Amino acid sequence: MVTQKQRKRALAYSNLDAGFFSAMVGFGESVFQLFAIFLKASPIQLGLLASIPQMIGAINQIFSRNYLSLFKTRKALVLSAVLLQSLAFLPLALTYFFTKDFWYMFIFVSIYWTAGMVATPAWTSWIGDLVPKKIRGTYFGKRNARAGAISFATMLIASLFLWYLEANPFIAFAILFIVASSMRLISGLFLSLQFEPEYKIVKERPISLKEFTKRANLKNYGIYIILGSMMNFFVFIAAPFFILYKKETALLSAGMILVSQSFFILAKCIFVPAWGSLCDKYGSNKIFRFATIAVGIVPLLFFGPKNILYICLIEFISGFVWASYEISSANFIFEMVPKEKRITMLSYFHFFNSFAMVVGSILGSLLMTISWMNPYILVFSLSAAGRLFVGIMFAPRLKEVRAVEDISYKRLIYGAISTSLHSSGIGDFKLPRISKQSNKLKDIPKKYTLRT
Repeated sequence: MVTQKQRKRALAYSNLDAGFFSAMVGFGESVFQLFAIFLKASPIQLGLLASIPQMIGAINQIFSRNYLSLFKTRKALVLSAVLLQSLAFLPLALTYFFTKDFWYMFIFVSIYWTAGMVATPAWTSWIGDLVPKKIRGTYFGKRNARAGAISFATMLIASLFLWYLEANPFIAFAILFIVASSMRLISGLFLSLQFEPEYKIVKERPISLKEFTKRANLKNYGIYIILGSMMNFFVFIAAPFFILYKKETALLSAGMILVSQSFFILAKCIFVPAWGSLCDKYGSNKIFRFATIAVGIVPLLFFGPKNILYICLIEFISGFVWASYEISSANFIFEMVPKEKRITMLSYFHFFNSFAMVVGSILGSLLMTISWMNPYILVFSLSAAGRLFVGIMFAPRLKEVRAVEDISYKRLIYGAISTSLHSSGIGDFKLPRISKQSNKLKDIPKKYTLRT
């Protein structure tokens, strides 16, 4: 049983962990693709870098229960993975002294992703026991917003490093990777201080991948697996190549590319709390349906002007959309999967998603080699069409897990924007009051607070 004092302190440490983790992402993970381009990686290599390391991590996730039995507690497993993830940055910082080969980098990026993904099911189970169900969307929304603000700031700092040390890029990347390593170590320190509720490793016959596939029938969870995997497939047809597009077509420097990416993080930082709060009130289903369609439109926006201001605007819109997708999909997982099965089921879910990412990125890489037409038009259009197909065909089949109030899509979008503006102090907008007979919330943009 978790006491209120233990929960409050644990969630405070969790917020600090999230902050330093996000700093690691801003200084380190966010520059992986840029570093690969600097090492003269081909489009196929960029596609492999964006998917294969995560696939390796997902395969290892399948053995999460075995790792947990070995380490005895979720905390021990997570902290060991954090240490390995931190150390993976150091060889990257020393690339200049060893070899400037892409595959050298690929090995340590794979170690980084594997360590992080092995820890994910255990960490998800751990934090799931600490956050009460009724405030889950609000808590993660606010937590992710704070983390996003730190990612935004650190990505801007990283872009300044790359700009200032443009004549000595190896030094710039080395400094960024060393700082990222230290940020991960500090986040691990706060994780070590975080209380872990008692967790019994149940001695049971493990669910095989074949059994998991059979159990994931065409009910809610099965549809969600199909939707998530297909969405990842179509997303990763294009995802590895947006940075290359900015460099080759928009002619942006490494620093400007990172600045544009930071606007994606900034939008998520602003809108995630609102989407999280709306998930608590209206459930994840409605928001997830909107998100699956909206993410399909994003790649098409890149066919507009090729200047830094327009690209930053696209990234901001993309952040707004992906904030709704990520928070609603995360909530779906918590709601659909029993906590005693969470580690195993999440491991298999991530495996299918990662496999789809690999296949999608390989297809995208092959399409990028086509010379008889603009490969970016082909790849971005196919990705957009596939995302829209998945959103239209599968998202409406999902059912809300719990009883929630209804709301139109128009009011949902307005609610997310106005709530975010209100919470940011930019505006104090309210929707018209609606009668109870309409089964809709009277005032969407309240200031949501969470006391932890």
